[in-house]
Amino acid sequence: MLWSPSTASALDLLESYELARESDPIYQAAVYEKLATDDSLRIAWSKLLPTAAAEASYTRVRQDIKSSDNSLFAVGETSFPTKTYGVRMSQPLFRLTEWVGVSQARAEVKQAAAELDTAYQEMVFRVSDAYLEALVAQDEFDVREREREALGRQRDFAQRRLDSGLGTAPDVYEAEARFALAEADETAARFFLQDALQALAEITGQLASDLRPLEDELPLALPEPGNPDVWVRSAVQNSPTLEAREQAVAVAEREISKQRSGHAPIIDFQASIDSEDREGSPLGGGSNVETAEYGVKVTVPLFAGGGVLFSTGRAVDLFKREQQRLVQARRAVERETRDAFQAVGAAARRVRALRKSVEVQALAVESRNKGVRAGVDTMINVLNAERELYAAQRDHARGRVEYVRSVLRLEQSAGALGVEDLEQVSQWLQ
Repeated sequence: MLWSPSTASALDLLESYELARESDPIYQAAVYEKLATDDSLRIAWSKLLPTAAAEASYTRVRQDIKSSDNSLFAVGETSFPTKTYGVRMSQPLFRLTEWVGVSQARAEVKQAAAELDTAYQEMVFRVSDAYLEALVAQDEFDVREREREALGRQRDFAQRRLDSGLGTAPDVYEAEARFALAEADETAARFFLQDALQALAEITGQLASDLRPLEDELPLALPEPGNPDVWVRSAVQNSPTLEAREQAVAVAEREISKQRSGHAPIIDFQASIDSEDREGSPLGGGSNVETAEYGVKVTVPLFAGGGVLFSTGRAVDLFKREQQRLVQARRAVERETRDAFQAVGAAARRVRALRKSVEVQALAVESRNKGVRAGVDTMINVLNAERELYAAQRDHARGRVEYVRSVLRLEQSAGALGVEDLEQVSQWLQ
């Protein structure tokens, strides 16, 4: 065990997923992005609702009449306060820009939902990929450790043969060199294992001390259905990435209408009530006046320096840009799905071949050892055979992980990756 139990705990794949769902900062950022976009729809609606404001003011007026030809205005200095209270209300009746803004905000909410789904599936793949990469590092370390122990035994065996007069010094030197290299490789493998566990902890927020390895025998099933066109059609229909791009096109299309609506009239209903209490006046007496006003205000834009025209042209260009991005995304999804489909079959065939290679290399090592003991083979041939054996074991371990990764990648490409896929993979763990 590489980590202290006081600072780490064992995790399996599903536990890692649960931790990532709650702790992965990338996914959590996407969650809050979705919540913020939901608020944008409420903001858009609020621009069509009535607004009301209360006003109050207090002012003091000081007048100094130097001279006057009007007998009503006495010459002299006067000072009096004025208090004003009022309430104003406005209700939009027709604002085309705001109505289009509501429709645009709806598309933005749908886009954010698709992007959140994409972020969720990416989180599922990232945590499983980090878990699998840690399994590769664990297998690499285990194989390197066994290789170092085996080469240590071969070194001791070569030394004993030299001491008994049956071996040669070059055999001992070769065994010593291989053993030293194996120690260096084991040290590097330990570092890569620690780094892989840290990479998993970066997503889950918890450092693992032990992982459940893959079973020795995987099902190695091929994709079902076996027609890649079916997977491509499913990907085009269900991919949240494509859904997000389609909604981005809808947002851009509504932006065109929004800019064009700058030519549309604006109609508002407005009402106000004001009360002014003036305790003095130039005439010498005070007044208390209450005024109520209501009516419909119509504003017809005539010319805005060409801003509406230019803004509309810009929105059209951005709409065409989003259309091209949608085309590119659709092509990418189709290609990735086909590649993932082919990768599953290729990975399954490679694992079968590597398993056979490990079996054959093990027999070769056993045969070479018997030859050395019988005096018909050399120690160097044994060391070479063992090197090939451990290389085959490492390749086999990585190949098995690549098969599982390919299966998950195919599900993600088809837009269907979820926790049920991790439950399936968990059944392949010891």
